[in-house]
Amino acid sequence: MTIQRFAFGLLSLLLPLGAEAAEPLAAPKVTSLTNIGVDYTVPKENHIVLKRKGITAIIVNNAAVDVPELPGHRAGYNGLASFSHEK
Repeated sequence: MTIQRFAFGLLSLLLPLGAEAAEPLAAPKVTSLTNIGVDYTVPKENHIVLKRKGITAIIVNNAAVDVPELPGHRAGYNGLASFSHEK
């Protein structure tokens, strides 16, 4: 049993009944947060490059990243590190 599944199970016991219905945009049983049967993988790198139609976004975690697309990115900053387009 992974720690994430254990934590989710513990959290689900602590939440009051009907808590899911309180959020109008909730998507229960869709992601690994609400459905332990959903498979996911942990990325090997500390960043991911997303490209589509000439737009590039680089998403990072808290680790330092030094790759050609994002040279010298310092540790402690996470989220959208770079957003660019070809034009």
